[in-house]
Amino acid sequence: MDNQNIKKIEAEIAQLRSEDYELLDERHGFMVDGLLGGFKAAIHKMHYTFFNQILLGILGGVILAFGYTACIVAVNSTPFGSGFANVLLGLFFPGCLILITYLGGGLFTSHVVSTIPMFKKTIKVSDYLKGIFGVLLGNWVGTLLFIIVFILAGGLEMKIGGKSVVVQAYYLGMHKMYGVGDSLLEGHALTFKVILIAAIAAFASGMLCNFMVSSTLPLTNSSKHPVVALMVIFFPIVFFAMSGYQHSPANSYFMWIIFIVDIMKDNVFASGETTPLLGGGAGALATAEIYNSINGATGFIFFAVNLVPSVLGNWVSGAILLPGILHLINKKYTEPFFKRERILFLEEKLHKANLKAKGKEPSLKKPDKK
Repeated sequence: MDNQNIKKIEAEIAQLRSEDYELLDERHGFMVDGLLGGFKAAIHKMHYTFFNQILLGILGGVILAFGYTACIVAVNSTPFGSGFANVLLGLFFPGCLILITYLGGGLFTSHVVSTIPMFKKTIKVSDYLKGIFGVLLGNWVGTLLFIIVFILAGGLEMKIGGKSVVVQAYYLGMHKMYGVGDSLLEGHALTFKVILIAAIAAFASGMLCNFMVSSTLPLTNSSKHPVVALMVIFFPIVFFAMSGYQHSPANSYFMWIIFIVDIMKDNVFASGETTPLLGGGAGALATAEIYNSINGATGFIFFAVNLVPSVLGNWVSGAILLPGILHLINKKYTEPFFKRERILFLEEKLHKANLKAKGKEPSLKKPDKK
């Protein structure tokens, strides 16, 4: 960095420091405290290296896979139909987010809250891209690692109430593709119209999902009490999970299950097995019928029809929609907040430039403690 650029940075820092930030030090309501704390947490999430982002994502993905497996076991343990299955899913799945919040880990759906701070130049674009794509990659790898270990632990033979856990997961994954999944299960040819409708549905459902899931970041920062934080993040996750909206990191669990079944269907399905799924509810297929519908391309179809659109839908809500609405409502507080964060960003940039000019290697940037 040349002297001219260093002077520009110093001038911008001086100009930003001349503004009044006393408003940020006052006591605010839950919404403002949560929003500012959420944005600050999102900024700090981008401070990890790409490798550490992947590790955070892997931890988050493993926890998601544990949660989904527990939910499927719970569903298979009841004689009730799919309506009650959604209730069980809604009650069990919040445990994943609670574990990730308190144990550690990262999710693409919360990392994207850093988008507006990135537009406000408090984060480098390269750090933002490494952050959201690193954690997304980690989420997908994490669910895969869990499934591999689960299979090695005898998961293919695991049955609850006479129903295969893997077959149930496969069936649920197929129905996450809407009409495309139904057509594949019933042996019908795919049409452009069916594929388009399914992709649009996955995108819209992804938006609905992350409107709720991304809200957990400001909610957990709205109170200093850990029990309160646990309580307030419970309900948004219940709402999205019970409604069956598309959560792209969690959906990778079903993508890998579909790939495994495509590859190992003779090991997954017992010969002549006809146990109906979901307690024999309306529209449930026998496992023998599912076996006959399997083809080797289903996992790739799931990736294209469900995973990609749901990633985009999750991004729109978590990056722009919910944070954007809250930002516009509370612009009186968020604008000075971003300016103060910009000062910290520029000071660190200037510090690195000065070290480089002196021939010293700058140390890796570490996230501040909350």
